[in-house]
Amino acid sequence: MNDARLNGIIVLIVDCNPDSLDLSRRALESYGAVVLTANCATESLRIIENAHLDVLLSEIDMPEMDGYELITKIRKLENQMRLTNNEDAHVPAVAITSLTEADVRRKSILAGFRAHISRPFDIADLVTAVANLAGRPEPGSIA
Repeated sequence: MNDARLNGIIVLIVDCNPDSLDLSRRALESYGAVVLTANCATESLRIIENAHLDVLLSEIDMPEMDGYELITKIRKLENQMRLTNNEDAHVPAVAITSLTEADVRRKSILAGFRAHISRPFDIADLVTAVANLAGRPEPGSIA
């Protein structure tokens, strides 16, 4: 069940639900991704400061700091790092949520996420989103 598009892609998953975190981690690892995990937003910020990431997956509805606030802090941190390191790209991020409000997708994109996946999600959709954001779309597809 290995999809070569994910081999070597470094993904950080931020989710306060241990079962969801483990399911996403195992799924992406089975497709070849290198997966880092954080069970809260604060922990994810420490990881981001010290690791090179290809893709970020973050739950929106977290107790301590929601995903919208997290992505705002990440973008500010990236901007500060870019000023000192001359790096010019933001880590592409996917919002994951079971929230059903109609404006959640729009709010996610406006906050700084590049994609949105609703729970429950199909593993194939998650793999495709990660591959596309990491610049490894399926052959013949449009990224």
